[in-house]
Amino acid sequence: MPHQRRTFAFCVAQVHAEFMTEQLNQSGVKAAAVYTMPLLKLARITMPVALTLYHNPRCSKSRQALSLLEERGIDVNVVRYLDEPLTPEQLKALIDRLGCTPRDLLRKGEAEYTELGLGIPDISNDVLIEAMSSHPRLMERPILDTGEKAVVGRPPEMVLKLVES
Repeated sequence: MPHQRRTFAFCVAQVHAEFMTEQLNQSGVKAAAVYTMPLLKLARITMPVALTLYHNPRCSKSRQALSLLEERGIDVNVVRYLDEPLTPEQLKALIDRLGCTPRDLLRKGEAEYTELGLGIPDISNDVLIEAMSSHPRLMERPILDTGEKAVVGRPPEMVLKLVES
């Protein structure tokens, strides 16, 4: 009986495993791609996500969101955005991850909103972003950010939906 050779190859990405299987089969080596778990679960296990909570400790909704995360043992980097305001560039990126407009992120009940005349419909997004950077109380809160997607925690349980998705 002839000696049989066996080769095992491990790929992190499902697409790469399928590519390698095709290449091996084309070269005459019998191969199959085997998956032990869905790719998204694998990514969660192998690549933990760094979470950032933009937090105002004086806000009850913000405190509730932080408590919900802590009760579940979820590590989060807490940024007190009133003490460490976001730059306009950081705000633009955050707004993109939120999938909203700068106006959607404005707290319209704050005194600065009226004082700066931000209710005028024709104000540009850049002006609104600059206003939130200069006056961070204008920014809605709390916000949980994964670096890829973000959500405003209103109601506070919204932060859990992002973590669990």
